[in-house]
Amino acid sequence: LQPESLLTFLRHELFHVADMLDPRFAYEPTLPKAEGGPTYDTLITNRYRALWDVTINGRMVRRGWISECVRDEQLAEFVRAFPMLEKQSTDLFSRFFDGEHHHPELAAFAFDPRVVAGTLHGAPGTHCPLCRFPTHAFEPEPENLGNEVIGAINRDFPQWAPALGLCAQCADLYRANQLSIAAAKELPGWH
Repeated sequence: LQPESLLTFLRHELFHVADMLDPRFAYEPTLPKAEGGPTYDTLITNRYRALWDVTINGRMVRRGWISECVRDEQLAEFVRAFPMLEKQSTDLFSRFFDGEHHHPELAAFAFDPRVVAGTLHGAPGTHCPLCRFPTHAFEPEPENLGNEVIGAINRDFPQWAPALGLCAQCADLYRANQLSIAAAKELPGWH
């Protein structure tokens, strides 16, 4: 009863099929498992779906198969899927909507958009490299934690460097640990 809507829907879905069959797209039927378990697997899958839809609708607009007004709807979906990108959202969205992209790039972006986008570690909503929990409260100046605290972190996490950042809770834990050791050394009988 709505041939235009049906045609748009079928073209969109058949673009998925065409991508899956195109060796250049390098489609894989499953995404790698996320470290955070099933909840993160679902999050990554939803990000990937939103990103793939953005690329498909961008191609459909360029072919004149759908109206340019779809761009705003897709941007809103992109922002919902990748809220951590904040001010970069529009530029990164345009990169995917206006370009040709393949499965490996879409999957990498879905897994860690900040790394692919070249943004810094320690941005709100990302995982702490030490405890691996998502956080919005990163230590503001990890390079100023002091040599003893940084040394203690490096003993537990040899690959860590202040440039990677850490959450405020981990920073507080390591600072408190150093204070406890210093206080214990002042007690009689310390060896």
